[in-house]
Amino acid sequence: MHATTWRRASAVTLAAAMLAAGASAAAADRAVGWLRAGGGGFERELTAGARRGLRLAAVSDGVPCAIGVLQAPAAAGPAPEYRVVADRELAGMLDGLVGQGFVPVASTRTFGARHEVAFERLSAGRPAGTWRLVEFEKLEDLPAAVSVAAAEGYRARLLVRPAFRSWPGLSERGLLLAVKPPDAAVRESRVVFATKKNVDDMAAEIAAATRAGWQFDLLFSNTRDGGGTGRRERATVVLSKPRTGTVPPATVTIERRSSFGMAGDEVVGAAAYWDEYLFASLDHDRRQAWASPIRLSANDAGCGALGLGFRFDAPRDQLADIVALLARPLPGGGFEMVVVTNQRLGF
Repeated sequence: MHATTWRRASAVTLAAAMLAAGASAAAADRAVGWLRAGGGGFERELTAGARRGLRLAAVSDGVPCAIGVLQAPAAAGPAPEYRVVADRELAGMLDGLVGQGFVPVASTRTFGARHEVAFERLSAGRPAGTWRLVEFEKLEDLPAAVSVAAAEGYRARLLVRPAFRSWPGLSERGLLLAVKPPDAAVRESRVVFATKKNVDDMAAEIAAATRAGWQFDLLFSNTRDGGGTGRRERATVVLSKPRTGTVPPATVTIERRSSFGMAGDEVVGAAAYWDEYLFASLDHDRRQAWASPIRLSANDAGCGALGLGFRFDAPRDQLADIVALLARPLPGGGFEMVVVTNQRLGF
C-alpha cells in the first residue's frame, strides 16, 4: 500500500476510535457565523462578527455570490479588526494598511468583474514582512510576473482576481498579493497549469517538485476568459524555493474530488474546478481534512440575504479549523457547498 494511502487509512481508523471513546467531548465549543461576502456590506459584517469574538475563516469559491464563514479561534486572543478594499483602490492603500498592522486574508467577487480584499489586524504593531501587488496581463504572463517578485524574496499568497480577457474596455489585469518575510532570501518560482479535467499530470509534477524542495505558495482556478461565470477549466499552482541552500521537503498532493468526504491530510489550497473540487494538501501523519456538504438553493447562491433554507448539517460543535468553502452546481439546480476543515487526530 502507498505510504500516503496507509496514513489516511490509519487516520480514519484513529478518528473512529477517538469518537467512540468520546475524546472530542472535552474540546471547547467554537462558535460559527455565516455572512454574505459578496454584494456589499462585507466590512460591516466582519466587524459585527469580530465583536462576537469571531474571525474570518474562509470565503466561498464557486458560488455566484460569495458566502463567508466566521469562526471562534481555538485559543483566546485579541479581537480582530477588519478593513475591506476594492481591487481598484488596492495599489494605493496596500502599503498604508500593512504599515498599520493589517494583512490581507481573503478576496471576494462583488458585482461583475469587481473584487474586494479583506484585511485583518490582530495587534497594533507592524506585521512581520512586506506585501506586494503583482499584476499580469493574461494567465500565460503569470510565470514571468511571479519570477520578478520571487527574485526579491516574495512568495505568492492570495489571488485578488484572475486576468479577464474580453473585448476592448472590459479586460482586466490579473492581480495577486505576495509577501516577503523580514529575513527573505532571493527565491526561484515555478508555475504549473492544468487545463484538463484529469489533473494527474499536474499532481505528478507538484509531488515531484515538492519532494525535491520546492514549496507550495498558491492554488487558484478560473474560467477560460477569467470571467465570473462559466466552468472553471484552468487551474494554477505557484511554487517557489530559495535560490541557494535547501529546505526540508514537504510533499504536496493535488487531488480532484467530485463530492464530500476526505480531502487530504492538511489542506493548504482549494478551488472550484470543472464543476468539482480541487485540493492541495500537505502529507502529514495524524492529520486529516474533511469536506462536509451544505445544499444551497438558487436563492441562497444569489446576492440576497441567506434564506431559512440555508443550513449546516455537520456536528453542532465545530471543533476543527475551517479552511475553505467550495461549491459546485447540481444537475437539478442549486449548488452543493462543502465546508473544508483541517483536523488533528490524537492529543
